[in-house]
Amino acid sequence: MKNAIIDVVDRFVGVTSNQRTWELAEASASDCGFDHLLVAKVSTAARDIDWVNTNMPDSWMQEYLVEDYIGSDPIISLLENHVGSLLYNAGTMRADELIDQKAYAVSHGLRQYGMSHLHCSRFGSPKGNSYFVTLCSENEAHSILKSTDINADVFAAFLATVITSAADVYSNRHLGHVFLSQRQREVLSLLAQGHQTGRIAEKLGISEATVSKHFSEARLRLGVSTREEALAVALRRELIEL
Repeated sequence: MKNAIIDVVDRFVGVTSNQRTWELAEASASDCGFDHLLVAKVSTAARDIDWVNTNMPDSWMQEYLVEDYIGSDPIISLLENHVGSLLYNAGTMRADELIDQKAYAVSHGLRQYGMSHLHCSRFGSPKGNSYFVTLCSENEAHSILKSTDINADVFAAFLATVITSAADVYSNRHLGHVFLSQRQREVLSLLAQGHQTGRIAEKLGISEATVSKHFSEARLRLGVSTREEALAVALRRELIEL
């Protein structure tokens, strides 16, 4: 395992481009027998995605983001209160056993799109922002982990250290439209209703500083400089509704 992980690390030596780093991460994951890879920075408490790099199917990511599945993601729930890793078998939930149907949709959606077995890791603060690394395969995860010379926990930890932002062409993903988190949509919708920062904070039960943070992130994702421009773009692209 030692020589194998050294070989992987050597691939990344001298690489400074976010895009090239991501391409090497994809290739390394494939060499280990995994079909799909996801690395994301997530505010676990707020259930908000800061950025994500992934080669999961675009149609699945579209569904995940548009339906705001992150709020019910069973994997994030399992890792919500601690850092660490786990093996997750998708598609095993029964609809009649669940209160949250979105959790069922996530579990069975992963299986439907060929990501039946996942090795999921969380790094960072137990209560703050975290890096999530997910390695996916249609094949049984246990057999993959035994067949590779690289320990999946070590490999995931390495990826979390070298991938610390969105790859150049993956900013806001290559999904055909920009996505906004649920909170970003909420603050823009309330702005559209004529509410200012203080009132928005009161209605959502968050601080004014947090409201401003959501506006700032929305502006960044939409590529504009003011919240008014962000509102106009969000309405034009039908990212929010009045």
